[in-house]
Amino acid sequence: MAERVTRVIPQLASPAARVDSLASRCLAKLRWRDWGLGLVLTGLGIWLRWPGLAEGLWVDELHTAWTVHGGWPDLIPRATIGNQSPFYFALVKLITDRFGLTADALRSLSLVAGCSLTPLCFAMVCRWTGSRSAAALTGALVAMDPACRFYAVEARPYALLQFVALLLLALTYQRHRAPSRWLRAAWILGSALLIYFHYLAGLFVMGIAAVSLLFDLKTHLQHVRAGKEQATTASHPLARSVADWGMIGLLS
Repeated sequence: MAERVTRVIPQLASPAARVDSLASRCLAKLRWRDWGLGLVLTGLGIWLRWPGLAEGLWVDELHTAWTVHGGWPDLIPRATIGNQSPFYFALVKLITDRFGLTADALRSLSLVAGCSLTPLCFAMVCRWTGSRSAAALTGALVAMDPACRFYAVEARPYALLQFVALLLLALTYQRHRAPSRWLRAAWILGSALLIYFHYLAGLFVMGIAAVSLLFDLKTHLQHVRAGKEQATTASHPLARSVADWGMIGLLS
């Protein structure tokens, strides 16, 4: 039995070990020219998005301007009229109260979030695949994508929604690779935050949670069969998933 367990455990760990080894080599071998490539792609994304700031506000952006123009008591009812969560508008109002109600101030939060997608995608793909070529291709696609470019210069919550969703995806991956209480708490808070930015983001969170649960169930069953984990109800991934969704529901 002991020999069987010693044979199974390396087999369970080998796929993760291979991925982590590739990613470690990728990050370790990143030279100044590789980081420079990431900066060039980020600069490309900024250059492609910048001209959009010169365009006038369209009707949905005018709703944003009207929502943040009033006082703080008016924020929630005005956001609700546009079928939006007030959380994004509260952040925009903090900016416009400081820098004035201008198109650039209204769009600044979206611009920062939208331009940050390129380096974040570059780093995440390099971490996941261990391929700098794949990371560069992904960064270039995000930098030039018409939808990403549009959302980055629009005074609406979608660029920020993309950025937080990408961070949640990274948290999901890291939580699966190296589980910890801090990552679990960060995942719960990130999921609730994403729903606060846009209510329909709950569909994205449900999809991520379902995929994560499937991977956790597979790992749990493998560990139980290998004798590394007890098959108790408290440690079952389904029980943890239900508890996580309960916390997200309370926070939302």
